[in-house]
Amino acid sequence: MKNRKKRLIILLFDYDGTIIDSVNLAYKIFKNIAKEYGLASPKSIKHFVEFYNINFYESLLTRGLLKIHLSKFINEFRQPFLDYEKKMKIFPYMKETIKKLSKKAKIFIITSNLSDVIESSIKAHKIEHVSAVIGADNGIGKVNAIKLIKKRFPKAIIYYIGDTSGDMIEAKKAGVKTIGVTWGYHSRLKLKETDPDFIVSAPKDLLKIID
Repeated sequence: MKNRKKRLIILLFDYDGTIIDSVNLAYKIFKNIAKEYGLASPKSIKHFVEFYNINFYESLLTRGLLKIHLSKFINEFRQPFLDYEKKMKIFPYMKETIKKLSKKAKIFIITSNLSDVIESSIKAHKIEHVSAVIGADNGIGKVNAIKLIKKRFPKAIIYYIGDTSGDMIEAKKAGVKTIGVTWGYHSRLKLKETDPDFIVSAPKDLLKIID
């Protein structure tokens, strides 16, 4: 009797707050440009990360950003990340974990950041084994980006790995398994509100799930 072929595993990673520690920089940039776009400047990081309770850009629109200004806002908010990419730190053991996971799965990054910003950061930090990056500049949102991967790999087991309740909500809408990580923008308690399939507290814990 022939051995059954193992199903392909696809891991879709968020980037900011999941692979790289960017919350302080994101908060600083956001505060600098918020008033220009008619948005209230968050008083603290705690208030800032509430923008990620749902899709970040939908959250901006509900809080007063005009849709015609969304594209300009995205560029003005995200492009400064290029200037600070080497100062931002990858979370401990994340790079090693990605390397180990790449032996078991195909890895993509699906992010609300810009593709060129993330690709530059990946190169600067020598993160390998990423098949492709799908960013906000693709104009399709995380839900549709995940669905594209599902369509491309219809028989694969797919997980989305992210740090916010918004990530978990969007991944569930797209119909994939969800893994919330507690070292990013949202706490374990906040992530639990969205009932992800798994919650992990350290990168190495991902290795216990993906087998």
